[in-house]
Amino acid sequence: MIGTPVVSQHDGSPLTVSCPASAQPGDFIGIWFVANDGFAPTPPAGYVNVISGGDLDGNGDFFYYHIQQPGDPTSVSFTYRETVSLSAICAVYSGVNTVNPIDNFNSQANTVSTTIVSPSITTTIANDELLMLYNLNAKGAVSSPSLGAIEQQETFGGEIMAWVDQPLTTPGATGNQSVQFPTVKDSFTAQIAIAPSAPGSCVTPTSTKALTPAAMFMPGSANSLSTRVLNFGAIKAGKVRKLSFTIKNTAKTTLDGEVDTTALAGALSVTAGAGPFTLGRNQVRHVTVVASPIEAGAFSGTIAVNFGNPKYRTVSVMAKGSAKAAPKR
Repeated sequence: MIGTPVVSQHDGSPLTVSCPASAQPGDFIGIWFVANDGFAPTPPAGYVNVISGGDLDGNGDFFYYHIQQPGDPTSVSFTYRETVSLSAICAVYSGVNTVNPIDNFNSQANTVSTTIVSPSITTTIANDELLMLYNLNAKGAVSSPSLGAIEQQETFGGEIMAWVDQPLTTPGATGNQSVQFPTVKDSFTAQIAIAPSAPGSCVTPTSTKALTPAAMFMPGSANSLSTRVLNFGAIKAGKVRKLSFTIKNTAKTTLDGEVDTTALAGALSVTAGAGPFTLGRNQVRHVTVVASPIEAGAFSGTIAVNFGNPKYRTVSVMAKGSAKAAPKR
């Protein structure tokens, strides 16, 4: 890590995220973004989303990264469609693989507990840097004797954001890693392994797992989806949670397409953004997906985004989660 992570907060859009000013071209910039609502923010150009999810109270949690280029600023703006509390932690790392910076990642929503667990991942490359990210609905501070120093901040929205990193020497399972809080709270957590650029250890990942970054550019065009996966995590049956994704046209020509929701059923529905669309240059289409399970069990579904008129390419966005039975009274 270069310098000290920087915390940015604001009530309303945009949130200007400040990063360590010492960032140099080729450095890896990571941003842990939390909103007091489930919609995904619109990131600045060149920022790729890896994690999209939310906790049991409907707060949105997102991780973005960017490989710094010559002339890039170290303060960037994330826009948001509603006036809510927005917070972010930004950290910078050097010596990262600039072509394939993400080795592996995982995230999960946790039910109330004093032990806040980030889920294990299996790395494929030696000498990764492991990022462990935590967000819980509480005021105060978390602790973990085993993890050492924790960068953390209490947000305007009454939450704790925490960032921990550890160097890894060999590939393999990282194990669940946890922090502690004095009282039971629900949370959303993640682990992300970033790959090194050191000779002999920086290679294309051998894992065949498909990453699902947000800035997923369509082949042959400049159009992108903000994410390929919406992870609702664990929801209490009878509760409602909403997440969103965006479609952006950064080409010079008009983009026609359609958001097809016919494959959705049961707990999942789209409440905004479905159907045909036409986007001019730099215009954005917001698609809101709602999970409203009525009984316990896993749920999933796909939303087809058709590009072109007539259709020439379809890309699927998966929505998934699980419902827990409501406690008996």
